[in-house]
This record gives sequence, structure tokens and C-alpha cells, in this order.
Amino acid sequence: MDNNVCYNCGGTLQEEGGSIVCINCGTHKPKKEIPTEEQSLLYAAYQKLRQANFFEAERDFDDIVRRHPYNELGYWGRLLSKFGIKFEEDYNKKSIPTCYATSIESVYDSSDYKKALEYAEPANKRVFQKHADYIERVRREWLEKASKQEPYDIFISYKDSDDKLGSHRASDRDDRRNLNRTPDSYRMQDLYHQLKERGYRVFFSRESLPDITGDKYEPYIFNALSTAKVMLVYGSKPEYINATWVRNEWTRYLKRIQHGTKSPGSLLVAYEGFAPNDLPPALKTLQCMDAGDEGFYAKLFDKIRQILEQNPDCDHLPVTIPAHNPTFDQPGLSSGVVCSICGKILKPFELIPALSDTQIDIPAFSDIARQLAMGLKIRVNRDGITCTVEGQGNCREKSISIPESIEGFRVTAIGTNRTDHYGKIVSGFASDVTSIIIPSSVTEIGSGAFAECRSLENVRIPVSVTKIGDNAFRGCLRMEAIVIPDSVTDLGGNAFYACTNLNRVELSRSLNAIKSGTFHGCKNLKQIKFPPSIKEIGIGAFENCQKLEDIAIPDSVKTLGDDAFYGCESLESAWIPESVERMGSRVFARCKKLSSIQYSGSEFHWNRMYKSLSWQRESSVCTIIFDAATYVPTAMRGPKASDGLSYRVNPDNKTCTVTGQGSCRDRKIVIPETISEYTVTEISTETSDDFGNPISGFGQNVSEVLIPSTVTKIDDSAFLYSGLKKIVIPDSVTVIGNGAFQWCSNLSSITLSAALTKINSNTFLSCTGLTSVIIPSNVTAIGENAFKGCSTLKSVKLSQALTTIESLAFSDCSRLSEIELPSSLRMIGSEAFSGCMILQTVRFNDTKKQWKHVKLGKNWKKFTLIKKTYCIDGEAKSMFG
Repeated sequence: MDNNVCYNCGGTLQEEGGSIVCINCGTHKPKKEIPTEEQSLLYAAYQKLRQANFFEAERDFDDIVRRHPYNELGYWGRLLSKFGIKFEEDYNKKSIPTCYATSIESVYDSSDYKKALEYAEPANKRVFQKHADYIERVRREWLEKASKQEPYDIFISYKDSDDKLGSHRASDRDDRRNLNRTPDSYRMQDLYHQLKERGYRVFFSRESLPDITGDKYEPYIFNALSTAKVMLVYGSKPEYINATWVRNEWTRYLKRIQHGTKSPGSLLVAYEGFAPNDLPPALKTLQCMDAGDEGFYAKLFDKIRQILEQNPDCDHLPVTIPAHNPTFDQPGLSSGVVCSICGKILKPFELIPALSDTQIDIPAFSDIARQLAMGLKIRVNRDGITCTVEGQGNCREKSISIPESIEGFRVTAIGTNRTDHYGKIVSGFASDVTSIIIPSSVTEIGSGAFAECRSLENVRIPVSVTKIGDNAFRGCLRMEAIVIPDSVTDLGGNAFYACTNLNRVELSRSLNAIKSGTFHGCKNLKQIKFPPSIKEIGIGAFENCQKLEDIAIPDSVKTLGDDAFYGCESLESAWIPESVERMGSRVFARCKKLSSIQYSGSEFHWNRMYKSLSWQRESSVCTIIFDAATYVPTAMRGPKASDGLSYRVNPDNKTCTVTGQGSCRDRKIVIPETISEYTVTEISTETSDDFGNPISGFGQNVSEVLIPSTVTKIDDSAFLYSGLKKIVIPDSVTVIGNGAFQWCSNLSSITLSAALTKINSNTFLSCTGLTSVIIPSNVTAIGENAFKGCSTLKSVKLSQALTTIESLAFSDCSRLSEIELPSSLRMIGSEAFSGCMILQTVRFNDTKKQWKHVKLGKNWKKFTLIKKTYCIDGEAKSMFG
């Protein structure tokens, strides 16, 4: 066991003021000597906690407090386990408590919390109280959101993606959708739609979670876990079932079974591709099913039906959860009513804002608020007349209005003298401050003045300001827009470093340089208008501005520093004036979409300019357009062919086949007519999944593909599992292979080639987003499973040349209510429309006599509402089968 590791968060311990302190979370090592056995137990339990094995960690802490009833770390660990808390590094590499679960019970009311405080030394007591305040604030916010959600019947727990964060967590919903989806995700999406069609309300994270960041999912997961009567855990690998968020879900449900709030036997486990002995020990004794067995779905549906029939809606035994009053900086929670049997929230909770966020007409409070508002920390300047605001001091307001004078000293600057553990400058204002109003007396915003104020959204810079220092707004993660007035002549380096939400900037027209790292990592910045006064763009000034699309550098600029636009992955166009005398290293490195540069000067001047050999390393720049007098932005140009697509040369050595997106990261991909002088005639794939099955070389990030008229064939599986939302197949395409668009669950719009004569097998299998389709007029056959499982398909217009609809072609198209069959039709295969549960109208564009000659396969209309077929001369006789 490592004695230099903090039990609480796993951080490093160091000596400080004669005491051993964790440099991350602040926990003090107890002065009393802990026996070796007790240390070992604590270390093992906290290891499980840090791995998010909350269920097992809680059992270990139970054992510790039973054997060592005066150990505060045992009680504190059990509290963290119950509330699903583990310590994770924030932006500054500092460990903070991160919530993976929540509870009806308040942290403050927990006996573990009270015991931890009772036995803790004063230093640790302060640490516990600080972390408990944070956990309680999150709990109240989550509980209020959870109480307003609808109940569920079934909870599907699975591993959605192969990202390191787990099943649900990601920076935003688009990011989560664009990660590498597991096979489990697709399998469970199909099950989700099948269960929904049976009338169940199903929690499936990919569909059920709203568009929010990963650490805000818990209210919705908490509600689903509390109300669902059945949980299905599915995994194709043991590590998927043991993934952090999946394990978090099934252990919490299992705990509810043990506490009697869930029915025994309502936790179902489905595994596939491995032995049941490889399941976690806690699941081996439950109802486990091999999902690879024939008839798995039938057995599963029957089991779910039995459980739900045995567990009708609870009669509810209500219990009132008392209200918690707000404090100055902590929100409160109104009283709510919860069923003590099933855990359903019967009366919603309401979040009561902290007093600092409300207008209270109480004199005593007004006096306190005024005193706190005046509690800003200042430093008197050398002139003895003015002062610099160095932070909020004892002020606890989130929206701060800085006065023009404090204690008789005129406020002329805002700065900081604080540093973190690593010596990096940080603001004297807290990270939860949301807005700052700067008075017109201020002339300088100093270095690091608002650095790491992550919640800061609004700042108004007055025209009195002439200088903004280095790192002034570094790490202001929520800031979306900033206007720098023309009075500012000096903008410091790294001023807006890592302001990841910054998308609109108006620069001062008096600046003479954009210094090093000024907008480094502003990944949402799409456009920048440079002032005509600047002479230099510094080192890494716009490095990793991933959404920056176009730049037009003014003709006052003489120097482009090293890495100036490094990693601007969306940059498609750049205009460089003849005035530029020097381009440093990697200026446009890794600008993968930048294929050409417009240069206002001649080729002679271009060659005379000093350019580092690596100025365009790993970019796509291959053309310099000389004498470009007028800059043409991307928005005014036609669609530009995508670069970096993967392809293979065909045997004729004249044509080629595109096999995927390769290094291209466009969401809308434009396939060119030629690649390296080879004409593009086919689209195929050479990619396979972990099991060796073919999948598309186009990923989940691709939403649209523009196909040139040179393409004549789309091969088997060409777009299988891709993220396509929209595609137009040009009339040059005569063949679309088997499964070409299979499992494209986002595909909602498709225009097919008029040259097609057949829709092959599995072409649109499980395209659950497809709502309508028009079959081209030359198509004579629709293959087996062609549109099977297109659960939202409502409208199909068939070809008038159609003769054959093969087996299962439209099976499980559960939204299809009507179909019109052409007079040319001669055969409908077995179960062709099976499972089209609301399909009741079939129209045949010929006579009843001709309908008798149509060969109808076995069960062609099984599980439909079809009673009769309407022909042009009346109703045909009912045909069973």
C-alpha cells in the first residue's frame, strides 16, 4: 500500500505546515496512527470507489465501520459510495467530487456524514463540509429535474460507445452520437424499437437522454431507475457489462431489489459471444439468457410480459420528504412526496434559488448583501490615490458589479496575485461567477484578471480600457461573445486561451498585433475579422480553432508566426496579402481541408517571401492562386470536393473505387469525379468491425454524401452503419448492392437513381429514420429484407413496373398503414408485410381476376390488419396465409 496516496481522491500527499495534506482535495492525513490492517482495508475500499465500483465499495466500507467504528474515513467513504461520488480531475488537474448517482436522502441528514464529522480532526472536518456542500447542491438540482419526468416500464443498460468515458458521458450529445458505437448499441436500438412498438415506455440512453452534457444525465437516469419495473442488462463482451456507467446502473438496480423496492427477478441479463461464467459474480445468480440463441427475442418478450403482469402499478405508500431552506450561496428544495415502496416521486420537488440569486426586501439581508458586494479585495496603487481590484474577497455574489471607487480609492485596474499549485496565474474571482460589470474608471485589465472563471458568461469592457493583459480571460469556458472596444491598443498573449465556447469576437481596430496563443483552443470560433492595423499574428494565435472556416489577412500584416493556424481542421480558405514577409513553421499545419491559398501578389513575390519548410506540414495545400485581388469566402463558392478520401485503383488502371472517408473529417462529404487522375466509378468498403463483418468506411460523423455522375455502382455494405441523414443517388448508378444502407438509423431522406432495376436484399434494413420512399419506375423487384425494420416508414410509392416483392421485404414496418400495388405485380414473398401492425388497406391497380394470379407467399400479411384487398372492380375475396 502506498502511504503517499490520499485515501479520499487518490491524489499525492505532501508535508505542509507540519501536517500531511493532499494537494488535490485538501484532506489531511490523520495525526493518530492507523494500524496496518485498517490502512489496507481503507486503501482497498477507496480503490474500488475510484474505479466507480460503488456497490462493492459500500460493502467494504460497511465492514470497515463495523470493525473500526471510530474511523471517519470509513464513514466518509460509505457516504461517497451511497451517493455515487468519485474524485476526478478538472481542467486544472485538481480532483473534485463528481456525481454518478443521487439519492432522495440529503447528504446533511446522512448518519455517515454526521459520524464522519464527529470523528474527524478539524482540518478534515472542513474538507468534508466543503465537499458535502457541493454534493448537496448537485443533489437538489438533479432531484428537482428528476421529479418532473415520466415513469418507465423497462430500462435497457448497455455499452453505447467505445469512448473512455463510458456509456453515456461525453461533452455534448453530438459528440456522443459521433463516437465509435459498439455492436451492442445497434442491437439494443433494434430491441428498443421493438419494445416501443409493443406499447412499452422504454429508457434507452441514445434515444431517451436529452441534448445535454454527460454529467447532467443523472436526473433522467435516476428517474428511469426509480420507476422502471424491468431492467435488461446486455453485453457482447464481459468488459462492456463491467463498464463504469453500465455497472453503475445495474448495481443501483440490484440494490433496489435487495431493499425491496424492485421485484425479485426483474433484473434480466442477456449475454452474447462469451461464457456465462465470465459475467460479474453479482449477476451470475440472476436470470441470464444467451442472446445468440434462436428464439431469444421471443423468450425475452415473454419474460418481460410476465414480470410486468405480476407487477402492476404500485398502490403507493406516500412519505413526505421535508423541505430544505436555501442559504446565501446554496439553493434550497421544497418538500416532496415519494412512494416508500417503489420510489416514484408523487409530488415534484421545486428548486428554491439561493438568496444571492433573488431580490429580498428584508433590511437585514440588504445590509448583508451591500456589505458583501463591497467586500472586493483591493491593492492600493503606488500613487496612493487609485487601486487595483484583485478578486472578490469575501463577496459571494455570482453577478458582480465593480464600483468606480472602493474605500475612497478610484478603481483603475483589475488584476490578480493568485497562483495555483503549479504556479499558474488564476483569477481572484471564483469559478462560479457568471457576469462582471467593469466601471468606466478602469483603464487596464491585468494579467490573469479573470483566468479560469469557468462560469463567466458576460463581460462588458468599457471604452476606457486601453490594455488587456496576458491570460486575462484564459479558460472562461462559458463565454460565447466578446467585444473589444477600439480604445484597446494592447491585447495580451493567451488572452482568450481555451475559451471553448467563444464563437463571436469583435476586435479593436487599434491593435497592432494578435499575440501568441491569444485564441488558442477556441474550438467554436468560426469567423474572425482582422482589424486593418495589425502587423503581426503571433505564435499559435489561432491554434486548434477547429471550426474556423475562412481567414482574410489584412495587407498590413508582415509576419505570420509559428503555428499561427495550426490544427484549424475546418479551414477551407485563406487569403494572404503581398505584404507578408515571413511565414513561420507549421503556420497551416494539420489544416486538412485547406487545399488552396489565395495570394494577392505574383508568383515572383511568393517565391521571395521567407517561408519555413514546414509551414504547411500535414495540410492539404497543393495550389497557390496568384494575383488574387479579391477574396471570395467559402459561403459564396460552390461545394468543394472533399480531400483525403480513401480509394483503390480498379483493374482497368483508369478508374477507382472510393472505399471510405479516409482522413477526411467533413460532415458533408463531396466525392470528386476524379482522384489522382482516376475516374471515380464505384463506392465500396474495405472496413470491418471487431467480428470481421463489413461496415462502411464512412463514420457516424458523416451526415451527407454528394455522389458524382461518374459513379455507376454502389457496392455491398458501402454505407452500412454510417451516420448518413440524407443522400441523393444520381441517375448514373445502375446497381446498389446488398445491405448498402443497412442500419443507417439516421437516414431520413433518400432519392434513388432512375436507372435502378432492382432494390437488392437488406438494402435499407433497419433504417429506422426513413419515413418515405419512392421506388424508381424501372425497378422490377424488391429484394428480401430490403426495407425490413424501417419502423418509421409511413409512405411507399412502388414502381409501376414492379413484378416481385420478395420475402420479408417490408416486414416490421410498423408505421405503414396503406400500400398500393401496381398491376404488373406477380408475386409477394413469404411474410413480405409481416409485422406491419397498422397496415389495413391494400389497393391493387388491376381486376379481382388478375389478383387471383398473384402468387402470395406464406404469412405474407401476418400480424397486420389487412382484411380485404381493393381492386379496380371491387373487393377481392379475403386471402388467408
